[in-house]
Amino acid sequence: MLQTKYYYILIILFCCISVGFSQNRPVIDSLWSIYNTTPEINKKIDVLNELTHEYYNHNIDSSKIINKLSISLALKKGDKKKLLEAHAIEIYLLSRQGVYKEGLKKGAIYLEQSRNLGHKKIEADLLNSLGIFNKQRGNYKKAIELCEQGLTISKKKGYKLITGRILLSLGLIYTNQGDYEKALQFCEQSLIINRELGHKNNIAIILTSITQIYKNQGNYKEAINLYQQILTLRKELRDKRGIAITLNNLGNIYREKGNYKEAINLFKKSLTINNELDNKKGVAINLNNLGSIYGIQGNHKEAINLFKESLAIFEKLGRKGGMAYCLNRLGSTYYNQKNYDEAVKVYQQSLAIRKELGDKNGISSTLYNLANLDKVKGNCEKAIEKYKQGLFIRKELSSTGDFSSFYLGLSECYLRFDSLKIAESHALKTLNANNLNDRIKGTELLTAIHEKKESYKKALEYDKLKYSLSKTQIKQTNQAVIDSMLINMQSVRELDIQKLENEQKSQQIISRNYFIGIAILITLFLFVSLLSARKNSIKNKKLASQQQELAKKNKQIVDQEQEYRKTRDNLFANISHEFRTPLTVLKTSIEKTNDIANSKLLLKNTNHLIDLTNQMLDISKLSEKKINLNIKPIDVAGLTKQLLEQVQSFAESKNIQLKLKAPSSVVMISLDEKILRKIIINLVFNAIKFTQNGGLVKIIIEFKDTYWSLIVKDNGIGIDTKEIPYIFERYYRAPLHEDRASTGGLGLALTKQLVELVKGNIQVKSELKKGSEFCITFPNNSKVEISKNLKYANYNITPNNTLVNPIPENNITLTKPDVIHTENTPTVLLIEDNPDLNNVINSELTNHFKTISAFNGKEALKTLKKKRPDIIVTDIMMPVMNGIEFIETIKTIPEFKGIPIIVMSALEENHSHMKLWKLGVVDFITKPFDLQILLFKITNNLKTFQESTDQYKNLKSLTANLIHDLRSPVVTLKMIASDLIENKEEDLDKYLNYISENSNNLLDLINGLTEINRIHKRKSYTTFNIKDSFNNVLFNLSHLVEKTNAFINHEIQDFEVTMDKTDFSRILQNLMENALTYAKKDIPPKIDITILSKKKNAFSITVKDNGKGIPEKDFENIFKQLKRGKSSTGTQGSGLGLYIVKEIINKYHGNIEVSSTINESTTFSLNLNLKNIV
Repeated sequence: MLQTKYYYILIILFCCISVGFSQNRPVIDSLWSIYNTTPEINKKIDVLNELTHEYYNHNIDSSKIINKLSISLALKKGDKKKLLEAHAIEIYLLSRQGVYKEGLKKGAIYLEQSRNLGHKKIEADLLNSLGIFNKQRGNYKKAIELCEQGLTISKKKGYKLITGRILLSLGLIYTNQGDYEKALQFCEQSLIINRELGHKNNIAIILTSITQIYKNQGNYKEAINLYQQILTLRKELRDKRGIAITLNNLGNIYREKGNYKEAINLFKKSLTINNELDNKKGVAINLNNLGSIYGIQGNHKEAINLFKESLAIFEKLGRKGGMAYCLNRLGSTYYNQKNYDEAVKVYQQSLAIRKELGDKNGISSTLYNLANLDKVKGNCEKAIEKYKQGLFIRKELSSTGDFSSFYLGLSECYLRFDSLKIAESHALKTLNANNLNDRIKGTELLTAIHEKKESYKKALEYDKLKYSLSKTQIKQTNQAVIDSMLINMQSVRELDIQKLENEQKSQQIISRNYFIGIAILITLFLFVSLLSARKNSIKNKKLASQQQELAKKNKQIVDQEQEYRKTRDNLFANISHEFRTPLTVLKTSIEKTNDIANSKLLLKNTNHLIDLTNQMLDISKLSEKKINLNIKPIDVAGLTKQLLEQVQSFAESKNIQLKLKAPSSVVMISLDEKILRKIIINLVFNAIKFTQNGGLVKIIIEFKDTYWSLIVKDNGIGIDTKEIPYIFERYYRAPLHEDRASTGGLGLALTKQLVELVKGNIQVKSELKKGSEFCITFPNNSKVEISKNLKYANYNITPNNTLVNPIPENNITLTKPDVIHTENTPTVLLIEDNPDLNNVINSELTNHFKTISAFNGKEALKTLKKKRPDIIVTDIMMPVMNGIEFIETIKTIPEFKGIPIIVMSALEENHSHMKLWKLGVVDFITKPFDLQILLFKITNNLKTFQESTDQYKNLKSLTANLIHDLRSPVVTLKMIASDLIENKEEDLDKYLNYISENSNNLLDLINGLTEINRIHKRKSYTTFNIKDSFNNVLFNLSHLVEKTNAFINHEIQDFEVTMDKTDFSRILQNLMENALTYAKKDIPPKIDITILSKKKNAFSITVKDNGKGIPEKDFENIFKQLKRGKSSTGTQGSGLGLYIVKEIINKYHGNIEVSSTINESTTFSLNLNLKNIV
């Protein structure tokens, strides 16, 4: 009992201390005074209940403690009604905190108890709290029903305070539904009641709700004015938490208006106050809002950091709603970064939380975000499905809300499918959107739709509307700037007053604490002095004996150091070799589980460990002098250029320009190529790593009489002058700061040793924040005399205008597609003796291919006899039969010698690679490796092998067809010649016609084959008039038109195009010849030709005839080589005319379609896009 008594005293003391910082101190002081003086328990409970409400708005923890105290007193008293009142307030607190499950469960129980006890006031209050829970979960219909029940009871019984509270709840529900007219009505009724009661805090809350309605309606000016009133009211109440909330809400308004500078200022002010109050929830909201601004401004890195910080706070507080909101914002940032995989991941997490909470509104919003991702990835079908699901849920919640964002997404998707009618119907629904941006986007879509429909008048009307709306947006932005200036002027004045007050308080505290501080310091000084004197006497006694022992140990250390160095270098070499296989297992396992938290961090550090392993191995070899130099002539400039192209993608990922200045002619230098490669790569990688985005790295190669130089310059973060003497020491790392990445401290040490190994010298010049210059000089041992007038050229390795999105490190995602293996799925034989690595690789390959695994070469040979794979992936160092022995064996077996082989090994590149190349190995991958790279190598080699096989089959087929088609006319000519010899003067004209016809067929075939060879080589693009060119084609075909009595009807627009003129003529001529050749017998051909300009650099051609028609089953074959039909005269074409047309259209990225009705007509319609050519 005594402990309980002290517990309650401590609670009261805690609350009294917190009231010292309270904004509504007079009311709270008065209530505590009543509590302390009244002897009645029931009165105490009533006071505690009132205190719970007062504390809630500025100190949630205190509010919860007071409520627990109220419940404990009611239990002690045994008064069921009082206990129920305390529990009702507990439910209210849970509803305000968004603790849905617990609140709904307990609320239902207490509601039943209130009805059993006939406690109408508590029943009304609980109905309101349960309504709030349902509102938060998006179940608006149920929320309205519960609140209206509570309102009926409250009004009937005259509970004004509860009536005002329920009216506000209804206003918030209708706001969420988008029914702003009803929302305003309820909020204004609540405001009247609370003004009558004189509840200033409630008035501020209601005004905030009304301001939210104005914001949603786009009435920002009215919203800002109202927030100024709220801010004044909060300051009168000295309600710091309320001031922080109001500043945050004002920041949201300015963000909506595009005034980001003022929005950031307001969010930061709110953050400062929340930090002072230790209001974690408020801090999380501020960080979230600041992150949204940085995301809009393109500072994605800072935005992501802020969202993650906010997410961590919400997670610690157990606020799942806040977590879901953060995840949505985080997903949007990844979306803007085009990091779509991460965006999908966090959106799915958000969706799971929303579903767990039953938050229909949140589910709808997240589905919308996921739909946007599908849309941007080109998967419009999935996007439409998600938009519709989200829209359905949103409409379920409110039939009168603003659904413009969903309609915009649907309209854009249907526009891509050319479903213009549906796209237009959705776009039209956005013209009355509350959000001005949505209206502008809607007019843009309607303009594009009507352009596609060729309704240019309508398109122009919507374009004008867009212009008008954009002007309105600019006006609003300007007004926001003016409003922010007024706020700043007022804020500066208030800050000055606040500053003076704070200075006075600070001075009082300093004066009071000054003497206490001096007294403490004197006491500490005396204590430390005595302690130090005692310790010194003990140390002096021990020092003499320690010096003697130290001399002995120094000798032992000197003797052991040489042995230690040798052991260390051997250890490094062995560890480096042995690390590689387990590192591969670790790296691939992390990649496969990169959906687990922190896997990216693990992957990054694994890669870092791999780099260190390689560097340790090189340093070990240098220390043991195991590196044998292989000196040979090298084209230094050519090698450097090749290496820079290899690191080009790394530079482009940071928008860094790579430039090379080197001799324009070849200069051969005798040097070890492998060592020079490592020196260049190490220095260039170092330069790129420590240069900020958008920087410059320049490599200069200069030749003098006695030496030549390799210079690597950057304008990166630079090196402090104090650190330069140490940067070439092993394991030395400059102090880290925000711009410097962590390194292993081996790269430059290794580079220096390599330079000195080949008799070179390395020097560095650097200045902080300006950049670094590493200069290496080598002796000039060129056998060719270096001319003094040697000319140099500048090479841009990365284009100056290259702008790419930075690529996050180690952002490798190994997807697990739902693969259903078929007979055509390739089979991979994996041979790896390490069981863990074999299992890891095999489990990933199974997701993409059929797989067989073996643990050595001998086991693999047995497997081959049972199942022939399409490709083999093998290790080298294996027991029983190693990789080289296995490859040598299968290359002697005719059945298996053609299977492509990829070798993976922990050994470095050496002479054995050359042997393997000779044996027919198609590719190598060095451990540790990325599984994604292994998959790429397997896929690419399978594709190359398949293409080679297909090309061989196609060539074989084409050859057979050509032999047949060339033989037929030749055999015919031979037979005619034999007949002419036997019948010298009989039917001479008939034989001559046969000879002419077969010769023409042979010539057409040869001309067609020649034309196929020329199509892609022909690139003499000129600008010419379409009408003139058409007339030339018509003239060339005039003899055939007259011969067939054909009627040509044409509609040709007069315009110019830029392309190869021969290509255009060949398309038109082949299509017209085709129509004339395959006309109906005894019916003159009629051909309709239309050529129209569609838009800039694009036009269409339509050729329609009244011929025999083409069966639908033959549509796929008519554009293939040597596929032909019979003409009306019984003759055959070359079978290459339409194939040539198709090849030319492919050259210009166009398309061709055919439609036909047997014995009626055939139409060829084609579109050419000359954009890429221009």
